[in-house]
Amino acid sequence: MTRLLIARRVAEARLDAELTQQQVADAVGRGQGWVSDTEGGLRRLDVVELLALAKVLRRPAEWFVRGPTEDENAWMGQVRDGLEREAG
Repeated sequence: MTRLLIARRVAEARLDAELTQQQVADAVGRGQGWVSDTEGGLRRLDVVELLALAKVLRRPAEWFVRGPTEDENAWMGQVRDGLEREAG
């Protein structure tokens, strides 16, 4: 669930910064698909990637990895419930 939470925060920070996925990708030297996969929780970020994203998105790196807020806990519960329903 941590990867999904970080992914959600990356997307939130990008939208708050009013940047497109392509703009972020260009700034960190990656393709737009890399940003999409990151925001979708399909890939893990290493420390270097996280620091690069934090700089471009103007957020402290700690913000991406801190514990979940109350709202994020509720969201993660909804995601978990949906995954359990899909698994049958």
